[in-house]
Amino acid sequence: MKYKIDHDIPIPNKINEKGVSSAIQSLKIGESFECESSNRSSAYSSARYYKMKVAVRKTKNGKIRVWRIKT
Repeated sequence: MKYKIDHDIPIPNKINEKGVSSAIQSLKIGESFECESSNRSSAYSSARYYKMKVAVRKTKNGKIRVWRIKT
């Protein structure tokens, strides 16, 4: 397979700078937030990174809700 090399293509800004990770970082014990179900693994990864425990459950509308349960 041949690849075309491009020049002068700007790098776009990060799309998800204030996403699941920043939401988890700001959670206090007992608080929760709702997000798309495609963010489930990001929620677990972010919680692990910040050494937090979370519970994640599906909601009736097909999204997920993330609760912080421990430090």
